Amino acid sequence: MERLHVRIVHGGLDYARFPLLIGHHMNEGLSAAGRRVDAKLGGQLQCAIDLKLFVGALRTAQYLRPNNHGAGPPAYAGAVVLGLGAIGELTPTGLAETVTRGVLRYAFEHVYRDPFAAPRGSPCALRLSSVLLGTQLQALATGDALTALLQGVWRADQLIAGMNRSGRQVRLAELEIIEIDESRALDAAYELRRLLNRSEWRERCDWPDGLLETREGATSGYRRHAGTPVWQRLIVRQDTDGGLGFALIGEQARVEATQVQSDVASLRRFIDRVSDDSAAPGDPIERGTDPVLGAVLFQLLLPQPLQSRMTSLDDTVLVVDDTTAAYPWELLTPPPQLSDDDTARPIAVQAGLVRQRVTNEFRQLPRLHTGFRALVIGAPDTGGWLDEHGRPLHFNDLPGARAEAHAVLQLLKDDPSRAWAHNSCIGPPPTAQPAPQASRVGFEQVRVALLKEPVRVLHISAHGVVDQWVRRSGSGADARAVRKTGVVLSDQEVLGAVDVESMSFTPEFVFLNCCYSGRHGEGLVAGQGPRAALASSLALKFIDMGSRAVIATGWQIDDEAALDFARAFYAELLGGRRFGEAVRLARAAVYATHGELTNTWGAFQCYGDPNWRLEGGRQAGGSDVPCLRDAHATVSPGELAARLAQVQATAGGERPEAVAQQLDQLIDRLRGDPLRAAWLQDSRVLAEAGLAYRELGRFETAAGFLQRAARGIGSQMRIGDIDTLVDALVRVGTGPDRPSARAAAQLLEQLDQLGGGDAGRWPLAAHEPELGPSCLSERECLRGALALRAAHAQDGSEGFAHALGVAATAYARAYRIKLAEGDTPDRRAQALSGALLSAALLALLDGPAAARGALQGAAPDARPDAPPDWHGAARQLLRDLGCASACRTTFWQHANGVELRTACGLFAHALGGTTGPPEDDLDIVRGEIRRLLHLWPSPSQLEGTRFRFQLVERIAATLPAGDAAAAAIGTLVREALDLLQPERREIG
Repeated sequence: MERLHVRIVHGGLDYARFPLLIGHHMNEGLSAAGRRVDAKLGGQLQCAIDLKLFVGALRTAQYLRPNNHGAGPPAYAGAVVLGLGAIGELTPTGLAETVTRGVLRYAFEHVYRDPFAAPRGSPCALRLSSVLLGTQLQALATGDALTALLQGVWRADQLIAGMNRSGRQVRLAELEIIEIDESRALDAAYELRRLLNRSEWRERCDWPDGLLETREGATSGYRRHAGTPVWQRLIVRQDTDGGLGFALIGEQARVEATQVQSDVASLRRFIDRVSDDSAAPGDPIERGTDPVLGAVLFQLLLPQPLQSRMTSLDDTVLVVDDTTAAYPWELLTPPPQLSDDDTARPIAVQAGLVRQRVTNEFRQLPRLHTGFRALVIGAPDTGGWLDEHGRPLHFNDLPGARAEAHAVLQLLKDDPSRAWAHNSCIGPPPTAQPAPQASRVGFEQVRVALLKEPVRVLHISAHGVVDQWVRRSGSGADARAVRKTGVVLSDQEVLGAVDVESMSFTPEFVFLNCCYSGRHGEGLVAGQGPRAALASSLALKFIDMGSRAVIATGWQIDDEAALDFARAFYAELLGGRRFGEAVRLARAAVYATHGELTNTWGAFQCYGDPNWRLEGGRQAGGSDVPCLRDAHATVSPGELAARLAQVQATAGGERPEAVAQQLDQLIDRLRGDPLRAAWLQDSRVLAEAGLAYRELGRFETAAGFLQRAARGIGSQMRIGDIDTLVDALVRVGTGPDRPSARAAAQLLEQLDQLGGGDAGRWPLAAHEPELGPSCLSERECLRGALALRAAHAQDGSEGFAHALGVAATAYARAYRIKLAEGDTPDRRAQALSGALLSAALLALLDGPAAARGALQGAAPDARPDAPPDWHGAARQLLRDLGCASACRTTFWQHANGVELRTACGLFAHALGGTTGPPEDDLDIVRGEIRRLLHLWPSPSQLEGTRFRFQLVERIAATLPAGDAAAAAIGTLVREALDLLQPERREIG
């Protein structure tokens, strides 16, 4: 059997050449790789998760690819998503088995279901890309993850051989492992080298070059946050003896398991009483606000080895079951002797702390409402109650709940990013006279409102009860008390878990500000079935139903503090914050105002994925570019420069305008920081900021930063960055007499002087054999680009034609230099496409002779009767590019082929008298543009490609109306410009 060809690639996931293996953990949001893949697939992955078609269980996989409605392969190769199980469950063996399952699923579905697969009887060589699975959420070390990945792929290849018995010739030919982060990629490369020192792996795998391959989108330097913020997981279980078992999955690839041996469960009732401010006479702690309670809980609930870890204040997800969820984890406070200051503060107000519930009961196909509809219920009527002795039972009025409901309703109305359709059931304040029936918010109104229409956000502020007597069931010896847990409504009704379970649509977010809404009922009728369901917590039922995030109260709360929490939380959530961060900020705000008076900040138990956010609005915190998160707090100018360099690799994200805004905010903060303002005079910082702005399409801003970087004392700016400065200047402005154009031309002359002349080359020889392709051709390309921009800015045809001639000459000269120096095909294509495009447009304006003269001007000493075969050279170069297509590693390697094919067809029509570009060429260009968009190009890359089609559009409009070639060219240009819109991202 042939060996598997393996590559290790340092690059962005957009440049994965084959279906990409990625992982997904159960009960977790999509990783950064998952979100990227999901966006490219038009939301397929998230949809499969929402429909429970894929939940991330270990040893499961889904092969997702676009439906291109044709027999050819889609522009985007798709992905194979592997289930990695619950966090903490993954082992090297489990990963290897999961990889095997995933590869087999891909092989089966590709061979038998993809219309573009090789036909029966023909060889079918499967190729896959993969991230370094199992390392993102601290499950496995790099070496273990790499070994498991290769083991799983190799085992799948053995099993795939069985498909050959059915007449198929299928084998797994290649695996490329791609990592955006340089340190991870290097670790993988050295681990592969170590692995291949063993004979059995050399027989299975082949890494012929033994080198790390680099592609576009790669990042280098220190990365504090490599993607979505990682929250450590603290898994808590209670044993049969009442002790607690813990597993902490931290930022390093390890799991720490510890145990509390003492009978914690025996103190459960005491903990409940004190946290609820209902201490019994003689209790050693009388109030839940007593700082001693938090310190006692910290030492009682956490084993000693974990206590020091938790004081590091890492963001934490508590993974609890129905038993351990009952403890008030939010109140944990390190004793003063373990804190950094004398005033101990609870962990939950200093760091993120949210919960996740482990359950085997969940709605199989939850239906989440994705529109912007909300239901706010506040202070519903609680009249008409009797206690179990038949005496009238009165519940206090809740002015705080009423005020909170109105405040939330106002926040939804004022949401600048979303237009909410909202319904409210808010009870009126009590009056001396009974409220009219029309204004009453009784149990009928509340129940109907919940079922009438689906909502995305559900907010309830009301009385909550646990085990409240509602009636007696049966008679005689079979008579039993029926008790319910939930929201108090009128006429002996409690809105409980079984009631909300009847909702067809599940709210995406639920806020339950009802005392005890986060607790289970206790002391109920023993047994299973519907009676046991009455005891189920309302909050946990929404979790079972599939709500993404749920906030519920665990004990009695202070109305004013609760109102402040709701206001702060909704302001952050509607402003685009992630759930965990919004919770942390709201708790901190309430603690700062009310911390000494109430523990309401800790009463809110917040369940959900900390990285979930309410989509559909603006995103706060600059989350599009993790490398800029907290960049204002970097500790050295070198680190800051590295962070700015990483922006360039991610400038093609979904929202580049938000990235530019985040960069603006960073620069402003640095200018106002007395400790860091001087960093904006460091040439490394200035240059990287300029390069980032340039990639984001802010060319004038980029030119300003690059100019300052080049002109500062002791500048460390690279000469290549000065070429980029010229490119930025070339793209600034639209007028015919632009100062930026004059600056660009002058800089090009100065660069020529710097690199020209024999004296200036010493000690290099006149023809240095090891020099390779020189920078002269690139600067000629910049002159050509400058002339094309000048042409586009001209109003009259005479000035337009002159500028096109200058451009054709410069690009042709660049092509001749590149050809003589043996430059790469993609770089030759850049120059040749510019020459042919400029010449073709000039020929359509002033005739073929003018175009040939401009091209001849690039080499005035050449024989005029023997001009080069420009069209033939382009066709040959297109063939060369086709052969090298598997090795493309940058956007421009892809784009240069598109531009050359377009220019070649236009040139043949304008100078050769053909009927226009062949239809096959037009189809190829359309397909290649779609592939370009799947690379998610940066605004700068899009603008550069779009500009050339805009030039063609200007000339195409002047061609004769009945010209078939003009019609074909015009159609192609319109399609290209439509696809190359700045906000366009190709999906599906």
